[in-house]
Amino acid sequence: MPSKKNQHRLLLVGAGIVIVVILVAGSKDLESNRSNSAFDGILGGGYDGEEEAGGKFMPMTAPSVGMHEETAYDMDMAQEPERMVIRSGALWAVVADVRVAVKDITDHADSIGGFTVTTEVQEYLPESGVRATVEIRVPQERFAEVIAFVRANVLRVTSEQVSGQDITEEFVDNQARLGNLQATETQLLSIMQKAYKIEDVLAVQRELTSIREQIERLEARQKFLRESVAMSKISVYLSTDEQHLPIIEEQTPWQPIAVAKSALRSLITTFQFLAEVVIWIVIFLPVWGTAWLLHRRYQRKGKKK
Repeated sequence: MPSKKNQHRLLLVGAGIVIVVILVAGSKDLESNRSNSAFDGILGGGYDGEEEAGGKFMPMTAPSVGMHEETAYDMDMAQEPERMVIRSGALWAVVADVRVAVKDITDHADSIGGFTVTTEVQEYLPESGVRATVEIRVPQERFAEVIAFVRANVLRVTSEQVSGQDITEEFVDNQARLGNLQATETQLLSIMQKAYKIEDVLAVQRELTSIREQIERLEARQKFLRESVAMSKISVYLSTDEQHLPIIEEQTPWQPIAVAKSALRSLITTFQFLAEVVIWIVIFLPVWGTAWLLHRRYQRKGKKK
């Protein structure tokens, strides 16, 4: 027969094994719940309308339309989208004659299908020198050609910046949202034809107005993105004296709404983590409490002996 001390050790080992088994099972359940939650968050649908008891119109989910749109979206995503990049450039240059250089640059932009956005010529004292700022838009495929043209028609380029902004993800996402909204609009128009009660007609009309506003905003944004990609911006800063060239540092504008959203997401994540910790503590408290009581009991028995 094992001694009291060995019995004490066996009990502690058994309790440890039980705790490990529960931990493994709990972690699997938690991971499964997280996966299911993430999957549920992806699911969505359009709008549908039916008459409930009492004749009140209520917008409902339409699985058939949602499935159709998701299938179309998956087919579109299966094809690799063409990269959409907004290109821009800036050059700081010294020239012999500022006005002549400005005319050469703007004329060249016009000749290749571009256009002049702004032109500003300034005279500064006491040297009676001249400096100018020219901003042009040129077809993206001619971007490198125009940069080379400016370099070749100035005395010296003191600084040059070329950058690109990839907007492919935003454009594809907007296009998918636009397709879903247009499908929803079509369905609401169909519901409108079947509505007989005034309150039903008004409810559908409100939904249609909201959907149409969202569609128009997205269409305007997509048009802006297409035009920005098609026509690259080039800014040229010219002066007869390098010391009088402007120093321009492009800074990302402050976006308080984006900062607030980021802070809110972090706060929610923190609260979720704390809630999970509390849940785990509450669930395992009886196990740890039992193990602690057993340990104290055998300690007291050992002291009595």
